[in-house]
Amino acid sequence: GAQGNLYVTHDTLPVGPRQVLAGTRSDTLLRVQFRADGEDILVKDFAVTGVPAAANYLELWYDGTSSPFAVLRQGQCSTVVAGRFCADKDFVIPRNGEKDVAVKAVMKNDAEGAVSGETFSLGLSTATTANVAVQAQGYYSGQQLLQNDGDASAEGEIFVGVSSPGANVAVTGDTQKVVFSKISKIENINPDPDGSSVIGGSAQIAQFRFSAADHTNSAGGYNTATITRLVFTVSAVNVTFDTSEFLLYNKQNTGVTATCVASGTTGTITVTCQNLTSTAVDTFISRNTYIELVLRGVISNPQVSQGTSIVQASLQNLGNPAITGTVQWSDGEQSIGWVDIGKSVVRSTNYRNN
Repeated sequence: GAQGNLYVTHDTLPVGPRQVLAGTRSDTLLRVQFRADGEDILVKDFAVTGVPAAANYLELWYDGTSSPFAVLRQGQCSTVVAGRFCADKDFVIPRNGEKDVAVKAVMKNDAEGAVSGETFSLGLSTATTANVAVQAQGYYSGQQLLQNDGDASAEGEIFVGVSSPGANVAVTGDTQKVVFSKISKIENINPDPDGSSVIGGSAQIAQFRFSAADHTNSAGGYNTATITRLVFTVSAVNVTFDTSEFLLYNKQNTGVTATCVASGTTGTITVTCQNLTSTAVDTFISRNTYIELVLRGVISNPQVSQGTSIVQASLQNLGNPAITGTVQWSDGEQSIGWVDIGKSVVRSTNYRNN
């Protein structure tokens, strides 16, 4: 038998669910860790399953590098199976060493057949006879590694999904969704610094910039990202607001406003600005551009009693597809209730009186 063993497992660094923009290279969708013992191991074949129809091909990246070291395509597999892509290059895992590999996808655009709303999850098969996830051999011994026989001994084998001898376990990534446009960034642009005074009367308590990613989805016209609903969390400590005076407007047209509904006058106030596309407020974000939206409120009492007063508006629960509704938007094809911006909360200025 071969002298070395190879362990291929789900990397511990989380990836999370992503909105995968058609016509672009995705962020990392799956992370896999390779570990070898006994001798250096040459990975001869590596296959990823669960590849969506919207993907042109996949890429393998080492951490910290500026380009992929291998490309996976369906046609490179010895047996063509739907959703299974295979690498075009061999690579070496050093003895008693580990290599973390990121899997990214280069996506088709809408004209090439991508479908907005398609969901998928990349992974590695547990198969040990046909259409296996990995084939490898000892780099020095030249001996082919065996597929996992399921027992507790390492006898020159390939183990998938486990870091010690035992039966294979499926490696499955998070569920990803294809979109035709994408909100790529939300930033606080309020010019007032933290610690600014709480002042009674009309106040611009939140100013956020919403940016959209560039893309090539041009069938029928380039898709825009359109915000249809925003839910702000306003912290009002020792301060009261007039609940009928919350307004949202685009900074480029301050005279056109949408009325927002507040849940209360003080404490933690939920301010909901909905049905925005039925208003005259411009919430359309063309590719590679941005819009700036302002939330205005009327502070009826900036200091209810002696002590510290605080006002701060934020957008919360942003990056979790299981918690939707803070930012509701459309990519021109589907309504989406969360944003993939790498943050869960974006806060505006913290106004404060001591």
